[in-house]
Amino acid sequence: MEKLFQHEFDSDRMIMHMYFPDQKDVGTKQELSDHFELNHQLFRKYKRFGKFYLVIGIGNLLIDTALSDAYAEEASRLMKEYIIPGGVARYGFKMTRVTVKLGYEKRLKEDPNLFGSKEQAFAHIESLISKAEIDDANFATPNQKL
Repeated sequence: MEKLFQHEFDSDRMIMHMYFPDQKDVGTKQELSDHFELNHQLFRKYKRFGKFYLVIGIGNLLIDTALSDAYAEEASRLMKEYIIPGGVARYGFKMTRVTVKLGYEKRLKEDPNLFGSKEQAFAHIESLISKAEIDDANFATPNQKL
């Protein structure tokens, strides 16, 4: 099985950055299966930290349109198992953002959080982390006086 992607994991911030340094075409069911098996293997290594955020560069990943529905189903399963709900940000696509956004919304039934750059995608995730930290700080435990 060929490695398709590179990754970095920040265990302090619980963010995985995943990207495809070279163009990778996924044109067969077997290639799609291999792609997701590698993803599962990688994500399982970090599961001990709990669910995490994902910033993913998709500019060099080209999925055959005949595999779009299967790709969306597998991606959805992966996200539910390993990713903090709403905690994915995608960047670097070759089609227009509107086209990609509509495709993701149709298949995944959620906002795909598409950004024009890696920096914008990371800024989005950092804003989610900041919001979660504020929400946690404002949550009163039963031992605290209100």
